[in-house]
Amino acid sequence: MALVVALVVSLGVAIPAMAASVTVLPEIGITKRINLPPGTTTPASVFTFDFAQVIPAPIVPPATESPGYVVGNTTPAAPAIPSVTINFAADANPLAQVAVPTNLTWPHAGQFSFLITERTPDTTPASTNTWGNNETMNYDENGFILTLNVVNRDGGLVVASGYARPATQSTDDVTVWIPEEKVERIIPGIPGEPGENWVRLPSQIEFVNDFVRRQGPPNGVDPTNAALVVSKQIANDDAFENANLDTLFDFTLTLTAYQRAAVPAVPSEPGPAAPAIPALGLPETAIPSTLAPVIWNTSTNTAVTDLTGRDAIVTTVAADGATATVTFQLKHDEVLLIPTLVAGTTWAVTEAAHANFAPRAELTIGGAATPVLLPGPLATDFGSVNTALSTGDRILTDTGDNDGTTNGNAADFVNRYNSMWDTGLVVSSMPILVALIGATLALAMMVASRSRQRIEQVPAF
Repeated sequence: MALVVALVVSLGVAIPAMAASVTVLPEIGITKRINLPPGTTTPASVFTFDFAQVIPAPIVPPATESPGYVVGNTTPAAPAIPSVTINFAADANPLAQVAVPTNLTWPHAGQFSFLITERTPDTTPASTNTWGNNETMNYDENGFILTLNVVNRDGGLVVASGYARPATQSTDDVTVWIPEEKVERIIPGIPGEPGENWVRLPSQIEFVNDFVRRQGPPNGVDPTNAALVVSKQIANDDAFENANLDTLFDFTLTLTAYQRAAVPAVPSEPGPAAPAIPALGLPETAIPSTLAPVIWNTSTNTAVTDLTGRDAIVTTVAADGATATVTFQLKHDEVLLIPTLVAGTTWAVTEAAHANFAPRAELTIGGAATPVLLPGPLATDFGSVNTALSTGDRILTDTGDNDGTTNGNAADFVNRYNSMWDTGLVVSSMPILVALIGATLALAMMVASRSRQRIEQVPAF
């Protein structure tokens, strides 16, 4: 008989905003969730779940109750529940579920309990997933005790009801699994209801993994492969600007590591409250304590190690890696490289106001082909002279290649020099100046021509 999972939370609580809905299963289900920072794509991966029959652990005096469950069989043993898997394609919805096979040949009526665990790199058999040098997957090492009540019905043995409880290994004896409160009540389908089953959400038998992906190389500095790039160019429209290519511009970069608080349990009917969704954040998403920013000259393709004549780079990283600030100076054809950051980090760059310069910027987010233009809307639009320009908060985003091998997150600042004559006219606005002079000359010629005509028309005496 088909079974249902009586669930208690809404999709708005249980599923991140980025996730789509999950197909509803008519059987007992296992839910798999991958916690991802924003800007991180789901990794291609496979997760396998194993079942083992469990029995109450022996009572050890002076205790009067069993401390939990241990792997073991009843007599006769329950049928083996085959392992099940959940497959995630790259960039797929990070939430999925799989049905638990229960249409088995039961030895007799009664109650049977099973331990459900997820394969990890440390289990036997182990997980088959492999990760790149820039990727980290933290597996869910907890389990669930699934208890099924089997009864005689219509001439056969069927599962009539059951429940599931989260379970953790005892710190005193790792062979003992200690169950917690029930999170899942299992009842048979109700005839006449839509699909012959209750309408419900993904199962609370949920295994949650944390995944983070770092952008940039695992070691060292690579100007073609950095987590974040801040560049400086001076628009070279005329000869006046060539004399300003050594001008230094002041920048401030702020970084904030992604941290999501746990989503609390929300009671609902039918059934008890669902378990809270675990938090995701530090230390997995922390800003590296050795942030190691580097100034690079794009003309010579070398690091700028001699900072004589400019302020030193000042880097401040919080002890827990939650925030960081970098102040630095750049001139024409220079970039600041931040070698490695976790996708999902919030970044913002502010260029300070500089006398006689107007700023603009182009932002690349996650390798997107279309840049964000500031102040915009056109790539040729500059801000006002002597004003600062900020990128605002941006999310460091996967470049799309899933291995951090491109400069996919960048803030490219361009400044236009404006030289003021004593007259107050702006030299870099030369086309307008030429037009004004031309119009003035044309007006003078017209006035002179009319004056000559009037002289010629004066009668002679």
